[in-house]
Amino acid sequence: MSTLRILGIDPGLVATGWGAIERTGNSLVFVACGTIRVSCHRPLAHRLSALLHSLQEVVSNCEPDHLAIEEVFLGKNPKTTLTLGQARAIALLAVGERPYAEYAPRRIKQVVSASGSADKQQLRDMLRRLLPDSPLARTNGEQESPDEHASDALAVALCHAFSPASKDLASREIKD
Repeated sequence: MSTLRILGIDPGLVATGWGAIERTGNSLVFVACGTIRVSCHRPLAHRLSALLHSLQEVVSNCEPDHLAIEEVFLGKNPKTTLTLGQARAIALLAVGERPYAEYAPRRIKQVVSASGSADKQQLRDMLRRLLPDSPLARTNGEQESPDEHASDALAVALCHAFSPASKDLASREIKD
């Protein structure tokens, strides 16, 4: 049975979360997670460049087989939506030639928690159950728990792990 390493990305211009898991059959294992923070006081071009280099380093270190990226949701503020779109474009650049899939926030919540309208706490509780070896599950102070962005990125990775898209991408890789 082959192992599939998946890197999930929750793009943002100030904070971009990332989370890596491995799936072997129906078994899921936490690999790593974190948040890339970029100063909002720097010019936009510098922020985008810093984000690109940091994400490329994460992709290189994690060596994922597949990547999963959260799609931009259309909020009430067009400027925020545009900013998220720029961060998402940088995430796509960082992916390079690797196979990837994109998921809407509602789809991620639906797949991971069985409710498309789940709140952050419900999603985090489900992540604790699905990834008992992750820092999310640690409550005795062994290690600092990941922030909201890293948790969201782990949810993106889990969504991909449970999705038929992960099997579709794997079959396309074999054909190429």
